Amino acid sequence: MLRRTIPTQRQLKTRRAILESYRDLLPIEGEYYGLEGGNKKTGIKNDKNQTALVWNLPPVITCPGASECLNYCYNADTRIDVFPIERWCCNLYWAVQKQEELIYRLCEQIGRTMNPVVRIHSSGDFFSSNYIGLWESVVDLNPSALFWGYTRSWRVPKLLRDMERLRAKSNIQLIASLERNEVPPAGWRFCIVGDDHRRDDMFNCPEQYSNGKNCLDCGECFCDTKSNIYFVRH
Repeated sequence: MLRRTIPTQRQLKTRRAILESYRDLLPIEGEYYGLEGGNKKTGIKNDKNQTALVWNLPPVITCPGASECLNYCYNADTRIDVFPIERWCCNLYWAVQKQEELIYRLCEQIGRTMNPVVRIHSSGDFFSSNYIGLWESVVDLNPSALFWGYTRSWRVPKLLRDMERLRAKSNIQLIASLERNEVPPAGWRFCIVGDDHRRDDMFNCPEQYSNGKNCLDCGECFCDTKSNIYFVRH
């Protein structure tokens, strides 16, 4: 049984309107917000003492490879206690205007966390070469941490070259998010979002089913398993 229902056409229409309004978002100068703790979806800590951290940016304006996902992205949600869009805009300001200090702050957070597993972009994506370079530095400076993320920025040729360098590092898994009939870059793992309840030819994300698992419990995405992941639209 699915843990969350597939959105209705009415819900998708509302999401499209919210996502369209996000095109007007801008970076917000403010205090450091940074990495968030884990949640029900990622998990908080597992029996291996791994601890989830999540980095987010505002969607749409940081998603240069976005396409059909702008019709259904689950970050189109007005619950600011769960989707703190202004804080994510503050993260964007730091990523653009205070990059060196942001690297220091991220490393400080990661360094004081037990066995950190960092989800890059529950919201947002890799939006520039400089920003990808920021994450290269963070990944290099934290060799004992594990990082993972799904991205559509692979569709932007000038960003793909930089992402290949990032993806080559041993402690990060970057997974290409595909729409219909797309082919991932050579050698990349990929994920697909669809309306089928399961796909027999892919690894079905167990968090989406009523079996109690979360990302930390599973580990399929942030470990070097070579599997391709299927997500039910939610």
